[in-house]
Amino acid sequence: MKLAYTGWMWLREFSGQREHIRRIFEQSVKELVHIGYPFMENMASFVVPYFRPEEVREIMERYGTRLIGLYSNLSEGYETLCSYVDFVKAAGGEYLISMSPNWDLGRDMGDLPTDWDGIRAQAELSNRVGAYAAAQGITFCYNPHAYTDVATDEEMAAFAELTDPETVKFCFDCGHATLAGVDPLRQLETYYDRMAYIHVKDVDPTVERVAPQFGRTAFVPLGFGTVNVKGYLRYLEAQGYEGVVCVGMPPPCAKINDYESAAISRTYLRLNCDL
Repeated sequence: MKLAYTGWMWLREFSGQREHIRRIFEQSVKELVHIGYPFMENMASFVVPYFRPEEVREIMERYGTRLIGLYSNLSEGYETLCSYVDFVKAAGGEYLISMSPNWDLGRDMGDLPTDWDGIRAQAELSNRVGAYAAAQGITFCYNPHAYTDVATDEEMAAFAELTDPETVKFCFDCGHATLAGVDPLRQLETYYDRMAYIHVKDVDPTVERVAPQFGRTAFVPLGFGTVNVKGYLRYLEAQGYEGVVCVGMPPPCAKINDYESAAISRTYLRLNCDL
């Protein structure tokens, strides 16, 4: 497996501040390499406006790592998402991951009805972006996500039926599946043939199933929460999975800083998952 960490948490406080972003981005790379993550993911909106892809590649190579993928939101639209495909390719990466638009704050995970028209529109956009990405040699991965229109088993089944299995792959997240009331392992088993990327998170056992305000702690370092992370990764190992497993913990835990959180999760993976 290719172990990665998503570094946007280091940058979240500096949105729009070009020099701060450029300085802290390199610092995040240095720290994550020191902790022991061989690959990195970041959020496109925190990287693309501030760097040329060649600069990102050079920074990564300087510390012996690689930007494996960029994360995005379908709300950014076809043209912007295609520009992210071009960026990640030029930066030496392999994946563009995208989620559906976030709900408004305060909407409970049990709220109905499901927005089937929204799911159809998001599936159509994913097909278009996926086709463009495939033509560029980049893998487009859709990420079902709590607090969005594609979260439950029923919603995911509809999205899967509406999208091209050849060009729209899936990025599963055991943490977000748990928040959405989905069995992470069953989801993985059901769609394993389309799964191309993994996000692994652990869930705060006290978290409420309601769309959080920015900064609300929904996630904890691996091993501190309710998700069977070890079993999840053991299943992937048994299948011979050789793709990306990307760790992350947004929003960051208020009790510890981003470096410490990443280090705790890395120790858990070494001791419990042989990674």
